[in-house]
Amino acid sequence: MVSETVGIIYAYTFLELALDVLAVVYAYRLTKITGAFRGWVLMILAVVLITVQGTSSIITLIVFFPEAQLESLIAAVGTAALIQGAIIGVAVSACLFGAMFELFRTFRRLQTEPLNK
Repeated sequence: MVSETVGIIYAYTFLELALDVLAVVYAYRLTKITGAFRGWVLMILAVVLITVQGTSSIITLIVFFPEAQLESLIAAVGTAALIQGAIIGVAVSACLFGAMFELFRTFRRLQTEPLNK
């Protein structure tokens, strides 16, 4: 059984990845509405690269840090230090997801509503 602290680390890591994946999904759906132009494609590429980075972090965490090694790392640096470092990553992922979702909603609404002239 996984300890509570290791479970929290796994949970926020997977939460960050889920938010990144959702940001990519909404960015792709937004491209279907707005079309693809250089600036937009570069922004989507940045979101995709952040998602790839998150995926590699999860793989590294699971493969190279089995539970026993993760427990010793937590004991060495402290739970608070690990969680403080992760808060920024989760916040960035949440902002990216929120931005892509809001942009998608806005452009979808503009696509279906007639322009007021």
